[in-house]
Amino acid sequence: MRYTRRGIVNRLLSFFFMGGGVLAKNNPPDPNMYSASQQSRLDSDKHTVIIVESYSELQMHMPESEKDIAILKSFHRGYGNGGGEFIAVKGGARDNGGTICSRSLTGEFHWERRFIDSFDVTWFGAKGDSNEESSRINTIAIQNAINAAYVIGMAAVKFPVSSGFYYCDELTLLPGVSLIGSGRTKSLYGATVYLTNPSNSVVTNTFEGLWCKKTLFRLFSKNNDKSFISNVKFINMLVDGTNINDSGKTSGDALLIKNSTFDVHLNNTYIWNYLGSGYACIADNVNNHYLATGVFITMHQVKIFNCGFGIFIQGSAADSSDLHASSLLLDHNDNNLYIKLGQRDKFMGELHVYINSARFEWAKYYSIYNEGGIVHFNGWSLAPTSGGNKHYVGAKGKTFYDGRLSGQFERNENDTSAQYIFYPGVIMTGTLDNTLYSVSPVIENTCKSGQLKEKRLKVKFSFNYQNGYTFQFLDGYIPGHAPRYSIGGQYDRNISNYVNGNDKVSLGTGSSSLLSWIDRDGINLKLGDNELLSWVGHAAITLNSTKKLLSIDLSTHNDGGVIRIILRDALMGNMIDSKLLCGEIDIVFDVLMSY
Repeated sequence: MRYTRRGIVNRLLSFFFMGGGVLAKNNPPDPNMYSASQQSRLDSDKHTVIIVESYSELQMHMPESEKDIAILKSFHRGYGNGGGEFIAVKGGARDNGGTICSRSLTGEFHWERRFIDSFDVTWFGAKGDSNEESSRINTIAIQNAINAAYVIGMAAVKFPVSSGFYYCDELTLLPGVSLIGSGRTKSLYGATVYLTNPSNSVVTNTFEGLWCKKTLFRLFSKNNDKSFISNVKFINMLVDGTNINDSGKTSGDALLIKNSTFDVHLNNTYIWNYLGSGYACIADNVNNHYLATGVFITMHQVKIFNCGFGIFIQGSAADSSDLHASSLLLDHNDNNLYIKLGQRDKFMGELHVYINSARFEWAKYYSIYNEGGIVHFNGWSLAPTSGGNKHYVGAKGKTFYDGRLSGQFERNENDTSAQYIFYPGVIMTGTLDNTLYSVSPVIENTCKSGQLKEKRLKVKFSFNYQNGYTFQFLDGYIPGHAPRYSIGGQYDRNISNYVNGNDKVSLGTGSSSLLSWIDRDGINLKLGDNELLSWVGHAAITLNSTKKLLSIDLSTHNDGGVIRIILRDALMGNMIDSKLLCGEIDIVFDVLMSY
């Protein structure tokens, strides 16, 4: 239906001034109203306003002058959304399916949508009707919206409030384009979203305020594994693996980082019900040596619930990868945090994970599984009474703990590089059998592979006059209590034969061995086969049944490999010959070892 603006003006004038309106009664028409100059102006303003039912109909009616206007009722006839106002623009253009409507690149005029601040997916024909039959239409429509936003540059594609979800297939989000909603608005269903960056520029893709179902976010380029992608943000997102009836789980990983994607940031985001990982980062340094996969990832106020893995990290970038998380909840996943660096390629850097003010609970298997990474955990790791939510540290892995812990602690017993480090003040109810433990501080020089590690150890000596003494390494851990002594102790726990002179008596082999003998300077004790002692001290006698008041001095031999123990009369200060003693003493002490 076409109206000229002059026709509209005449209808309004006739109503107000001649058709019985208030102005007509009180203000009779001026006989000179249509002067020659006014008539000329009205003629020059003459243009056409058309009203069309659908976008396809708009494509059939191109403007005839620059002053023509089109009113689009709805993108799809009778559907009720995607409409808007279009103005005529001189020249031809490429039709983009929603904001530029044109028949050809060489036409005299084409239509352009007015009042654009973001690109509404319904403008391009998307239907939020939770109907699988709309999937093809939605895929084309949303991709067209993304393409149009990319042409403008750093623009947003908007999902308006709708009654249902937008069934969709595969999409590629171009550099600088964001997908946004109005506060967890229903949006993608069943989509796979890839990123790309053909020019390797620093880009920003933001996903904000959307509720997505069964959607897989592939935060890398599908066709170019060398494409650098960075500064990706998830803000106030609900990534939901359930189906349209809010049940079931989705196969695959919700968020997956590969290749050269880095600087990914999650804030106020909830991910749940994926059979794979809520968040996964996989670095392939064997085939791609210089990728920056996963460098500087942050999470704040994020919850990952009921997935195969809460966070899964495999491999590390060449110059190291790091994850920083605060106020993080990993809950009811098969494994909450799972790190598997495996056999490090020579091009693989380190992996550092810093988790603060977190809660890890009710994992089916492992709360923290760490093979090869350096993990700092500060929070609460809660194990159910039925089991699960265990802790594991494997080859070259180090896990630092502070906070409240429970569950079973396991390690690779064949690799002494696998270590747990507990900060003073940690509260724990757990099982610490057959593991290596350390107490802070641990000072690590990653550039030169040097390490200072402090251990708190406990040893029992049983004296029998001239027969000498036996010795035994003690484990001071009591189930249900915080570890205090023998933290860091992997040494043999059997009782030795008698030591009564320079003949060395040993227990165990290799790194678990203990060796002791007597010389004129006192009792000598060697830990392991190649331990280097930088310092010993903080010694105390915690049990004494010899009926003598004793004090104790500790020092190291010049070679740094042997601890010298001197027993003294606590009152007189003189050295006491161990062959004059009968009974038991337990001593505890700190050692600072160098590796």
